[in-house]
Amino acid sequence: MILRNFRPDVIINTLATCVVTKLGGIILSEVLTANVPIALPRATPEQEKENALFFQNHGAAISSEKWEQLVKETRQLVHDDARYNR
Repeated sequence: MILRNFRPDVIINTLATCVVTKLGGIILSEVLTANVPIALPRATPEQEKENALFFQNHGAAISSEKWEQLVKETRQLVHDDARYNR
């Protein structure tokens, strides 16, 4: 399949159940406006770590330093209607 005129916001809004992403400001903004849960893998020190903590503290993301834990928490998140539909 070839995607033409690819728009991440359309994909996120219509198809995503959860987004696993690096802590870049643009993608986080797009996901946040789509009201889709965010799973954040290992954050590098400084700004990325601060962003991860901010999103976690406001209930917008889960984060883990270990992939296995992130996968486990992500699965729990998308199957927990009360948490997922905040």
